[in-house]
Amino acid sequence: MGAWSAPPTTQRRVRRILRKFDPWTVMKVSAVLSALAALGLVLLSVMLWAVISRLQLVSAFDEAAARVALIDPDESLFKAGGEYLRGMILLAASWMAGTTATLTVGAVLYNLLADLVGGIEFTVLEEVPVDTSGRHEPRGRPVPGGI
Repeated sequence: MGAWSAPPTTQRRVRRILRKFDPWTVMKVSAVLSALAALGLVLLSVMLWAVISRLQLVSAFDEAAARVALIDPDESLFKAGGEYLRGMILLAASWMAGTTATLTVGAVLYNLLADLVGGIEFTVLEEVPVDTSGRHEPRGRPVPGGI
């Protein structure tokens, strides 16, 4: 056994009701998380483009598309890496804005509905330390200064 051991605890059931989400906070958090996901999408697409161009799969895709008559033989499906990158950045930015707006509107709608029905109720188990010292402290409000 280690030198440190957790104090003994007991559990009690506590009812909690989720009645409100702050829309401003939801917007800020969803914007940050969406921005991180969008950045990851852009970086992943850049790495994918690098692999595709290194393996010279762009010309293979163009030849296959020309054989199936999707494009003319002198055209290319992928004009250049810059256009591909701009398209992915535009896609990521629009996805980020859409996700942030959807979650913010969802928070506002939840707040309106929670006012009508009372919110979501759930039960949690809360761990409470057990007093093993034998002395009982008063349950009233603590007096400032310890008096």
